[in-house]
Amino acid sequence: MNAEHPPARVVLTARAASDAVRLLHEAGDLARARRAELAGVFVEESDLLRLAELPMTREVGFTSGTVRAIDLAPTLRQLQRQAAEVQRLIAQAAAGLDVPWSFRVARGSVVEVAVAAVAETDMVLLAPPALAHALARPSRRPATTIGAFHDGGPAGDRALARALELAGLDPGQVSLVIPDGADPLPLRRHAADQLGLRGSLPDAVAVSRLRPGRRALVVSVGSALGTAEMRRMLAAGGCPLVLVG
Repeated sequence: MNAEHPPARVVLTARAASDAVRLLHEAGDLARARRAELAGVFVEESDLLRLAELPMTREVGFTSGTVRAIDLAPTLRQLQRQAAEVQRLIAQAAAGLDVPWSFRVARGSVVEVAVAAVAETDMVLLAPPALAHALARPSRRPATTIGAFHDGGPAGDRALARALELAGLDPGQVSLVIPDGADPLPLRRHAADQLGLRGSLPDAVAVSRLRPGRRALVVSVGSALGTAEMRRMLAAGGCPLVLVG
């Protein structure tokens, strides 16, 4: 293997096996199309571990309402079981796709871990929080539009280019997510030129008005969007976030 030219890699970040299940179809398709490595990263969220260390922390079941104590040792064992299940899912998917795979465990914020991973890979996928995914309005038709965050700079162009690729090179399936307070018309015109649209402009929505309804949202880590904004976008969009360089 040439160290100067590492293989293409599609990274799937997961906080639980349910994250991997939601992301594997998209990530697997991308890895197969690129003959890329399918890389799984299980994230032990620092906030959860800090909470588990507090003596008075309690967990309330979302559907059952059951209240139980959260202790560090059982939490770590549960995370280990979840990590093993994510690894199994990655290996199974990679075998079916005939692509190489890898797996590792990282600790921290899932968004921060994902942002750090972009430096050494093609793209990184994150699943929306479970609650945001559950509350997303069901649709009779599956979402096909790919959103791209564009702040008017080169990073926005990179996100736009990758969004077009994910949309199967169909510019009509690409929409914009723009910074709050930005003038949408110049950004829509610029995006239309980049996408090769003739006689129409892509849809655009501000970050604060983002709602579920897209297949994925693409963000370049070189944009003006920080990790806190990325977390809000991930929750509000109710769909996977795709981070690119």
